[in-house]
Amino acid sequence: MRVDTGGAPTVGAAAQPPLLAEHLALPGVAGASSVLELPGVMGEDPLTLLALDADAAADVLSVPPGTADVAVLAGGLRDEAGDPGTPLPDDATGIAVDLTAAVALAVDVTADTPWYWADAHESRSVRAAAWVADDAGALSQVLLGEVAVSYAPGGDPGAATGVGEQPTTHTLAGELPGPGRWRLVAVDLLVGTPSMPARATVTVDRASATTPAGDAPLALEGWAPVTSLVREELAAVRPAGAAGFAADLGGYGLPLAVRVLPGGDAGLPPLALTVPAPIAERYDLAPGDESVLTVSGTDLPVRVAAVADVIPGAVDRAAVLADEGALLQHLVRAGQSVPRPGEVWLGAEDDDARGALAEGALELARAQGATDVTVEVAGATRLRTSRHPCASRSGSPRWARSSWPWRESSRSRPRC
Repeated sequence: MRVDTGGAPTVGAAAQPPLLAEHLALPGVAGASSVLELPGVMGEDPLTLLALDADAAADVLSVPPGTADVAVLAGGLRDEAGDPGTPLPDDATGIAVDLTAAVALAVDVTADTPWYWADAHESRSVRAAAWVADDAGALSQVLLGEVAVSYAPGGDPGAATGVGEQPTTHTLAGELPGPGRWRLVAVDLLVGTPSMPARATVTVDRASATTPAGDAPLALEGWAPVTSLVREELAAVRPAGAAGFAADLGGYGLPLAVRVLPGGDAGLPPLALTVPAPIAERYDLAPGDESVLTVSGTDLPVRVAAVADVIPGAVDRAAVLADEGALLQHLVRAGQSVPRPGEVWLGAEDDDARGALAEGALELARAQGATDVTVEVAGATRLRTSRHPCASRSGSPRWARSSWPWRESSRSRPRC
């Protein structure tokens, strides 16, 4: 069955993906995966990129009998090299980082130049946020807080209160979105900058997971900034420290956003895809061949893992299948915003469990903050929130006939 929670298309502190661990804990569930559906182009062909947890595909997908093997569809999509990051303890509830930072003007400014003097004394900050991946690879953002910054000549707000010309160290922390197994995959650092040339250095000296037993250190070896995400005219960014950056600021007065993650600018292996036979035939692609898939204006290197006649995807266009975690590791390196999966596909342990599982999934989506939820049991029924006409007068959900039967020619369906 498919749980459509709606919501924002990109991840933010107030727009997190559905909490997968709570879906996996629903009575009667056999498996679960969040699902991303993004428009893309391969060659001259528009298509849909469908991404889900490849390890859960056998539990949440089915295809028409005799047409394809789900193990073949998804078996070659998961690549451990595409899952960088540091696992958190299973009982972790939060993340903390120790930041060392310093900022300074690169030009002389005095009170005789009042506009520049006032700009140098303007209140600014260094902010930090962590990106964590769940079991399916979906990314959530954890806000870690901020520290005041002053570019005032000779002015140092002091180690206890903020950042100035002399390096100071500050501990910032935030809570994880909820229970589950998480992996720290990136840290975003946002530095306020003045409207004149300046320098800034920020390093993540230590990261730890908050657990009931105390803090557990998280390894950051090999972490570096993704300099390609920073416009050259805004700043010249280079690695600094164990996991941080130093920047020569161009004087535009715009916030400088730097993402630090494993490998920095080093590329990942091509994204593995299962490709529909018509696309493979048109571009003469076979398993092992490499190509390019354009998603949200970004050219992603891809590798054909399998070719299949039936691909889970959109009805109105061809679709390719990818592992959600591997895809998002490419996208988090390609742009500042990260797509948010708004759907969860569930597999039921048996047919008798479907009704109760659908009711439970609807209530869970509401509890997680979704306001316009649709739960669809493939080829059977649809369950919606009380704002839908199918709801009873009491506000409780009611069953209605689904308009989401899959088409055998182009679409498989979540299993339930």
